[in-house]
Amino acid sequence: METVLIYATRRQRKRLIGAGITFLAEYDDYVLAEISKAQIAELRGAGFEVEIQAAADVLEVRGRSVTMLPAEARDGVQATANVAMAEERGYAVLRDSAPETYGPGHHYYLVQFVGPIKSDWLAEISAHGGRVQEPVPPCGYIVALDQAAHEWITVEPAYVRWVGHYSPALRIAPDVTAALAADPALSRGCIRSQGEATAAAPPGVERVPALFSMSFFEPHDLAEAVPHIQELGGTPSAFEPGATMVTVSFLPGQVDLPERVQRLAHLHGVKAVETFTLRQLYNNVAVRLLDAEEVLTPTGLGLSGRGELVGVADSGLDSGDPAEMHSDFAKRIVAILSWPVAADWSAVVTNSGGDDGPADSRSGHGTHVAGSVCGNGAAALAAGHEAIRGVAFRSGLVFQAIEQKLAWTDAYRQAYFHRYRRNPPEYGLAGLPADLLPVFQQAYDAGVRIHNNSWGGGAAGAYDDYAAAVDRFMWRHKDFLILFAAGNDGVDGDRDGDVDSGSVSPPGTAKNCLTVGAAESVRAQGGYQWPYGRLWPGDFPVRPVSVDMPSDHEDDIAAFSSRGPTQDGRIKPDLVAPGTNILSVRSRSLGADSHGWGAYVDPLRDQYMFDGGTSMATPLVTGAAAVIRQYLRRVKRRRAPSAALIKATLLHAAQYRPDRHGQATEARVYDLAQGWGHLALASVLLPPAPEQVSWYDHRRGLNSGQSWRWSCQVVDPGVPLKVTLVWTDYPGSPGHQPNLVNDLDLALTSPSGQVYYGNCAPGQPGGRPDRVNNVERIILSAPAPGRYRIRVRAVNVPYGPQDFALVYSGGLRQA
Repeated sequence: METVLIYATRRQRKRLIGAGITFLAEYDDYVLAEISKAQIAELRGAGFEVEIQAAADVLEVRGRSVTMLPAEARDGVQATANVAMAEERGYAVLRDSAPETYGPGHHYYLVQFVGPIKSDWLAEISAHGGRVQEPVPPCGYIVALDQAAHEWITVEPAYVRWVGHYSPALRIAPDVTAALAADPALSRGCIRSQGEATAAAPPGVERVPALFSMSFFEPHDLAEAVPHIQELGGTPSAFEPGATMVTVSFLPGQVDLPERVQRLAHLHGVKAVETFTLRQLYNNVAVRLLDAEEVLTPTGLGLSGRGELVGVADSGLDSGDPAEMHSDFAKRIVAILSWPVAADWSAVVTNSGGDDGPADSRSGHGTHVAGSVCGNGAAALAAGHEAIRGVAFRSGLVFQAIEQKLAWTDAYRQAYFHRYRRNPPEYGLAGLPADLLPVFQQAYDAGVRIHNNSWGGGAAGAYDDYAAAVDRFMWRHKDFLILFAAGNDGVDGDRDGDVDSGSVSPPGTAKNCLTVGAAESVRAQGGYQWPYGRLWPGDFPVRPVSVDMPSDHEDDIAAFSSRGPTQDGRIKPDLVAPGTNILSVRSRSLGADSHGWGAYVDPLRDQYMFDGGTSMATPLVTGAAAVIRQYLRRVKRRRAPSAALIKATLLHAAQYRPDRHGQATEARVYDLAQGWGHLALASVLLPPAPEQVSWYDHRRGLNSGQSWRWSCQVVDPGVPLKVTLVWTDYPGSPGHQPNLVNDLDLALTSPSGQVYYGNCAPGQPGGRPDRVNNVERIILSAPAPGRYRIRVRAVNVPYGPQDFALVYSGGLRQA
């Protein structure tokens, strides 16, 4: 038998009942049922849309497929055989869920539902004493249950398939397990930085000795766990009242470290044990390559970001003093805020709480980034030079300095040197706390609605605590768009002449943020003018990528730019922008010989410099996002456009271009290197006639089984018809896959009745709905004239209602 969704009207459901089909649950658009393969074929033959729910009895927890065998399969002679069969399929089998096993009070359980989750189900569980915690894909939740609630949920509700204890083995992140098995004295981290992009092979992934991040479901769980952590030999960092996260360190060379970490996972209320990562920076022509010149000039739309306030979290900003600031930012800085060394590092540094201030005196990274967002070129103009300015050159700026100098403890420094034969990094983004939400809240409270982050680090493609925090903040603040750099971890590890996939770094792996990769700029002079194989010979040893120049063709993707997908298969980066040999503002606090990728010409040598990386691509898109927000508010009269609408507009403006050195692929609307393509801003803000662009911000939202419908009339088949759907999804749980929680589907029906689904091959009807991404696009290059019906369907929305944004364009009849 297969668990299926059968899309049927009320009248059609009577036919299904007459055919002997019993419904497990009913929704507005479909019914849930268990039927045979023969019945599926019969229904499809009769014209019903039937969608099979694969592995309906399985939840995905930290890279493992988890199931609970039915009671009859767990007891008696057949039990061993049934368990062995499930484990042979790669499943982790939960054998016990009895609350008396774990003592009095509430304990944490995996609850799997029969199908797409209704909010009424969660409300009923809460009414019976359960505390609903977080979703586990595809149709599950972690729920705190006491004995009474457990007895009720295992017997009464027909919508619950099984209940199993959230076992300690499922709480340890896979990279922790792998690292401890490989080297019990270490836990895996990922200190990797090409942010300054020196002409030497990047250092690669390093491991941070014995430092872990522990998250708890509820604040009292953390408070009660502290003495037990200390009994295990761990040192917890300081934390604020109400916190649910703490970092824990062990002495270097601690005996029985794997066993101690496993015992951490047994403490009551632990959600996850993960590695704690020191995040690092990702280190005129660009504006033209963004197709933004017409949008920004007075003869075009005259947009400049005026009235918008952009936030940047980075190393520092010029002098750090608004009164003595680089002229390209003068009088537009709302605040410069320095974040001291976070308490989470207190176990391994001696300067926790220390603050070296917001000046940008080490790399100039933050100043260069801010210049690409909103520098106005005043210094260049004063020298009689053409303006060297960012995209949103009249926007305001809130800058958060998060890089700090680190005074490592002697024990940590010795352990690090013993492992790597060099000292630990002197600087890092140690101002970032383990809980990222306060950083975004500070910016939001200051009035920021577009926020740039040219930094990151972590296990490649992983959805970690920081990624979840990004999604959580955007879920709570639907008008706040966060942008992240994809990372500079692109390498040709298999030596086939093409850059490997799967290197995108968190938090850019978050669902709701816009993640930016680096395309090449076009510049024959200035900056790095050597091929990738000379700049980073260990990473790019083989042709053609080894001989490619870093800024010789605008269609190429920078070799170092991190590729997707994420670990659960989502499309990242979202898009690309120029990120090689970018000319922007230079911090005047730098030493005389510090010029990033290269110095600019006199007399502006001390005012501007070249730099490169996804760090440099991201602020260009951040500036474009501010300009789009200005356009939506000023031109389209949308007072508070959602982050999803701005993101959808950016993606709608992305143009897919084949990379000269990339892998040959069949025609599609995205790939793993450039995401949805190269940003071309004018294509959506100033489309050539007769193309029309429409925006829709659906605030009311949809619940499981509901649909929203719209239509448009194509009158000119010579203009492609494009539809882009974006929604800000509920935050997922780190380690659970897929990370998508609320699942919407985009479909487009042609005048002839052919149905096209989002993210399928362009122009090809049919295919399967996307079950992992919260961005879906449909492109018809030569649409037949007539009426097209757009449908957004809520397949599974446990946290509803789910709002969304839609942008569509084509040779359309004017409204």
